Amino acid sequence: MDSQKGPGAHRPGKHGTLTSNEQEGLPTDIDVRVHYRSAAGRTLVHEPGLLRDIPLEERAPLSEPHAYRGRRSILTDWFCATNGMTVWCSSTVQMDAAMLLDFDADIACFQSGVAELHWQHEGRQETVRPAFFARTHDGRRFVIPHRPAARAAEVEERVLRHAAAAAGWQIRPLQVPEGVMHSSLRSIAHFRGADFAPGTQARQVLLNVFAVPRPLQEGAVVSGLGLPAAGHIWHLLWTGTLDFDRTLPLLPTSRIWAVPGNDHSLGGQRMTPVGPLAAAAQQSGLPLGARVRWQGGTYRVVALQGAEVQLGCLDEQGHDARALVAAVVGAEDYALLDDDGRVQDAVRVADTSGLSLLSEAERAAVRDWERHLREIDEGVPPDAAEGTVPRPNYDPARFTVRQRIAAKADELKALGFKSSSVSTIERRRRAYQARGVFGLVREVVTGSPWGRTDGRVVRLLLAEVEAGRDESDGHGTRLYERLQAAVEREHPDEYDRLMISRATFYRLLERLGIAVDSLRWPTQRRMDAANGATAPYTPTWALRLGEQVQIDSTGLDVIAVGDDGRPVQVELTAAIDVASRSIIGAMIVPKVPGRGPRGRRLGGRGTRSFDAVLMLAQALAPMPGRPGWSPSALAERSEMPYADLVACDPRMAGAAARPVIRPRMIVVDHGKIFNSEHFDDVCRMLGISVRPARTRTATDKAVIESTFGAVKKRFSQYVAGYTGSDLARRGKHVAEGPLWSLNELQDLLDEWIALDWQQTAHDGLRSPFLSGITVSPNRMYATLVAAEGHVPLPLTPHENRKLLPFKRLKVTDKGVTIDNRTYNSEALQEYRNRHSQTPGQGMRWQIRYSPYAPRFVWLYDHAIDDWVEAEFIHQRLISDAWTQWTWEQATLRVLEDGGRRDDQRRIAREVSALRERARRGPDPQAERVPQLFTGPVLDLDVDVPDPYEGVPDPDPATVVRAPSLAMDAEHVLAAGDTTPPPPPSAAREQSQPAVPAVPDSTGDDSHEDEQTGWARRSGADYLSLRGSAADIFAFGYSRPATPYMPASPIPHSSASDDDAADGEVL
Repeated sequence: MDSQKGPGAHRPGKHGTLTSNEQEGLPTDIDVRVHYRSAAGRTLVHEPGLLRDIPLEERAPLSEPHAYRGRRSILTDWFCATNGMTVWCSSTVQMDAAMLLDFDADIACFQSGVAELHWQHEGRQETVRPAFFARTHDGRRFVIPHRPAARAAEVEERVLRHAAAAAGWQIRPLQVPEGVMHSSLRSIAHFRGADFAPGTQARQVLLNVFAVPRPLQEGAVVSGLGLPAAGHIWHLLWTGTLDFDRTLPLLPTSRIWAVPGNDHSLGGQRMTPVGPLAAAAQQSGLPLGARVRWQGGTYRVVALQGAEVQLGCLDEQGHDARALVAAVVGAEDYALLDDDGRVQDAVRVADTSGLSLLSEAERAAVRDWERHLREIDEGVPPDAAEGTVPRPNYDPARFTVRQRIAAKADELKALGFKSSSVSTIERRRRAYQARGVFGLVREVVTGSPWGRTDGRVVRLLLAEVEAGRDESDGHGTRLYERLQAAVEREHPDEYDRLMISRATFYRLLERLGIAVDSLRWPTQRRMDAANGATAPYTPTWALRLGEQVQIDSTGLDVIAVGDDGRPVQVELTAAIDVASRSIIGAMIVPKVPGRGPRGRRLGGRGTRSFDAVLMLAQALAPMPGRPGWSPSALAERSEMPYADLVACDPRMAGAAARPVIRPRMIVVDHGKIFNSEHFDDVCRMLGISVRPARTRTATDKAVIESTFGAVKKRFSQYVAGYTGSDLARRGKHVAEGPLWSLNELQDLLDEWIALDWQQTAHDGLRSPFLSGITVSPNRMYATLVAAEGHVPLPLTPHENRKLLPFKRLKVTDKGVTIDNRTYNSEALQEYRNRHSQTPGQGMRWQIRYSPYAPRFVWLYDHAIDDWVEAEFIHQRLISDAWTQWTWEQATLRVLEDGGRRDDQRRIAREVSALRERARRGPDPQAERVPQLFTGPVLDLDVDVPDPYEGVPDPDPATVVRAPSLAMDAEHVLAAGDTTPPPPPSAAREQSQPAVPAVPDSTGDDSHEDEQTGWARRSGADYLSLRGSAADIFAFGYSRPATPYMPASPIPHSSASDDDAADGEVL
């Protein structure tokens, strides 16, 4: 038997070749065309026979499925560890099948949705979309349909077999793990990534530890590898290096062992004729040695081991198979065959629930009939004492069945039974033998759930209720009148017979579960109720840290001070780990801050895709504790395994009590920020799969939705500036009270998450050791991280820059321009008119920029894997930090004043003036300087080595004074005033505090030095200083690096004035 990693892997027969019977039943004039993509990505259409050597499993999918409203299946994807590709799955069932294929050691590559089979026959046109195309290591290619062959339509099955025979494919049924194996595979698959793979030394240590079977968690502790040990062990279980008993659930306490050689068989042992669960398998209808029909083939049950069965193929062109017992018995075409190949009748279990619908008298009559019928067959009644002799005419040894039935008919007639003829008794006897006591019960015909109302009226009523869900509220009378109009419109000839009375209408609403009061609910409430979860409710669950992370945005119901010093609404974007309920990232951004001059709303923004990317980067790094926080908010004071985490990741030293969890899959809605290419590219770069939720289906993100409600209840309502959920609940003069700035509000939220949310028992978390005991997110994290380990993913500044948004631009002699800002540097000019060596991009290079720190941009040179920095050319005009939003607001003000969008100098000065106005805040009497909102800090700067590092500080005693000139200063400089300057001590005593002096209009040529604060003279008087050159240069004036700018620029200045103010013409 071939060794496999997946126990549910099935090795089918050579179904690519049709049998003679199938060839006869297949239409000869059927037209089949295969649609697929070329290696270049173009859609091609060919006959199946031309696809023999084309690797479809390596091609891109024809299209990606969409999560539309009302979709019953959940759209998801699967990152394939076998070939490093992402496989789109239209349902969780298909994702489980992809997981099993990825676990199969024979599979070298597989992909979904890469081909469609379009066929025509006798005017009928259909499309067959196989689930997967796969290739094994020995070169065999498989096509795997979405459903087993027996469930598909007969013609579609033949189309698939026709195409497979022509293209050289083999048909492999879709296998999905179930029960214990499904849970175990999901646990192992979480660690299939290469980041959990141990090094050579760690691998050998683990193999030595598990040379003797021992519990998983015990082996992780014994290995001495710290927290990463558990993750390495799970990864070795995925690769088959370590094994476990697959008939039992895989838990941290499960015993595992190293597999000798390449033996990846079940439980580390070969299949035996009778396994531990053979008796259970035989009870399920799969006895050992039986002939069965399964997946279109005939097999014999050869061996049973645990939850699996070994089947020997009896067809000439087939192969043996190994599969789960539940998959075989639960197949649509499964049947037990006799020695002649005929289907044996299945044992049917009668439904005895009908007895509960009978009255006491009817049940007594049924039991009387059972007593009489058993006396006919057995000679004595069922309640007779042991040793009782049969009555005359009922002895089976002396009388035939017909004679006993005739005697019973005479007896029942004498007892007064109405229907007691011989034929009646024979009929009841046959029914009793076939169905038991339920065969003696009369058939109960259930009535209509809505009474005598016609079903067509009920359908029209439900349609009217659905149509009015998005409308304004109304009374039941409006719905009744609409029902009357609908019945008259659809069935005018039968209106009088079909239409119900008003009283029947309200009774029908009650039977349908529609409350009359619900018709007058607010529209949003009715829409939320319609989009709620459909019973039976399936809770969102995850077994591993980061297995599922839900991300969404919502209004925080708080007003803060924006970057311009005005009150602004804020919104929260958060990410929560489903397994531990930990908030691993939270970011507050202005919601509607876009205002223009004179009260005009000229723009605005909320959360952008870059904000969501910053939140992902925040989740991958520890959140440092900040001054002023409570000591209980730190990780070392929490339930987290602080010492182990610091030993594994030194960044955790001094961190807040918020765990670092790497997302494996995130669930998002259809907002623009999550559907952007930038967000999707970053997720793929970090190895995170993205699952879009179904439209208007909040239950797909139920955990994050309930978390937002808890945040508003436990945090927002206690913060200054709380507004309530709507205007009806908002207090008076909220914006006029004390407000927090954006950064202060973010700091409050971070502290609350670490102090309250992460350390408070959560109703959705239960202790795995003490059932019924609720635990906190940090306690659940400590439990899970001990079982699976922790592998940190630190991002360097080099990698952080790859998270920034980018544009592809050509470098010119002026540099590059991004959002009406020009950047240039000497290093950037080296790439002027150079080819980027990127196909299709020519001379356009990848330029990364940060919207929260747009002072610099970085060009990425992929040839040398390095970055080139460039600065905004007018940065000297901006005396304060600024952001992209500040630039946009300044641009709007310049346009409002009649300026030009490309006037970068004027916009830069407006940015500086905007920050100056922000210092004053909304109240001119209360001066306030809010910090600039820059989002979470992202390390983008690379440390530059200090050229003077290691040089000792000079000793002042050894410094030699510079020699004086041999002549007086009056002979060196122009003649003038011979009054010597005051000595340094006198100058310091006479100097006043350094306040920049604005030149007056008198034309006086003396002004105050901006650096030293003492007045200096210009012109000839300044050049007539007396003394040595050392004295002259000691008090010489050096021009400041940045010219002084007035507090508010002149609003309307000409271009020549601008150039003069800049000090130079560019």
